Amino acid sequence: MRIHILTNPRTGGTYLFDVIYRAVTKNNNWSDDFNEPFQDYDAPPYFFSETTEKKIIRIKNEIQKIKMSPICVIKNHLWMVLRLKDWGLLDEFLPLINYNILLIRQDIFESALSLSIAEHKNQWILYKDKNKILISPEKFKINFFNLYANTLTLVDNEFKLHFNEVVFSDSIGNVTNETYNRLKVSKIFPCNDVINTKVKFAPKKKNIVKNYYQLKEQAILYAKQLKPVDSIKMTGYYIDEITLNNCS
Repeated sequence: MRIHILTNPRTGGTYLFDVIYRAVTKNNNWSDDFNEPFQDYDAPPYFFSETTEKKIIRIKNEIQKIKMSPICVIKNHLWMVLRLKDWGLLDEFLPLINYNILLIRQDIFESALSLSIAEHKNQWILYKDKNKILISPEKFKINFFNLYANTLTLVDNEFKLHFNEVVFSDSIGNVTNETYNRLKVSKIFPCNDVINTKVKFAPKKKNIVKNYYQLKEQAILYAKQLKPVDSIKMTGYYIDEITLNNCS
């Protein structure tokens, strides 16, 4: 079974990927093989030179590796799958997937702030730099509205995916076995072994961001500007409920 996690940046996707990977494959070693296999390597945090032609060749190779892996876990961000569509590769990838998980972070403020910190420090997985910083209010605003728009796109489900389960990262906890056993996929792949993830959780945002409360006040104002939609019910900047569209 090939399990696919579709999400946005800064949702706890790497943690969920690692927990499911270790439980399903019974492998307690870290694997990055299919954690964002369609990533841009000429973007942060990598900055390797890679032409579009080379990207397409690499991504085709990744799809072949997935095809040759009957049991695997894959994580993608929305933009990665949208680009597969643009390059005509979506029909090569999606039929390989047996189990789709949609991962949503309900707290848009925390998600936008996390993305702003990661971009500012170029620090995405390891959190060694604990220095306090000022986040650009304009950059935060862009991230807030972009993450909301991307969440709306995920819920609108233009790929017409059948999501076997929807997971809210805000409520899955950080105790690995408890996290896994809350998932429906754990009924398919039971795991009694201790799951030892190497993924570290980010420090508390208010301990890192000097203008944390200013940005929080901004987020409250931005949330009032969001156009109400039937598919997402919100209280302020917090998503209470979603209704998926175009489910096959």
